[in-house]
Amino acid sequence: MNISNLMADPAAGLAYTTISPNADPVKLADQYLREKLAGNTSACTAIECHLRDMAVVHFNSARVLQGLQDMERHKRRRRMGKGAPKMLTDVASQLRAMYAGNDYDVLDDGRIIFYITVTRKFAGNPGLLKITCKDLPGAVELVACKYERGLPRR
Repeated sequence: MNISNLMADPAAGLAYTTISPNADPVKLADQYLREKLAGNTSACTAIECHLRDMAVVHFNSARVLQGLQDMERHKRRRRMGKGAPKMLTDVASQLRAMYAGNDYDVLDDGRIIFYITVTRKFAGNPGLLKITCKDLPGAVELVACKYERGLPRR
């Protein structure tokens, strides 16, 4: 990805100018994942260019290198479908609502756990589904998309 790709897309150029130069690279990589799952390629282009620019300037920063590595991993991810049964789409919508309402527990290692009530037996647990993920909006959205796709989170 280079500057010509960024300037070829006016929406990406505008998105690039709105990114703060002091933005946290790991949170930018998480935002890249959310934009990719939403199908916003212009924002993805802007975030990728910004992270690469940060890596050139701050090549010795572990946080920048972690953000760049996370973004590269998210870049390889394909967009997910939405062919799940209603029960799994309900789990995804509950997950999003619980995250928005801060209705989760924080574990000692910084991850979060959701306790979702299901009406039928699911994954060997008849009434309660425990979902654990990182405490980042993109990570929660990724788990929700996995349930919407129809495959349980592994």
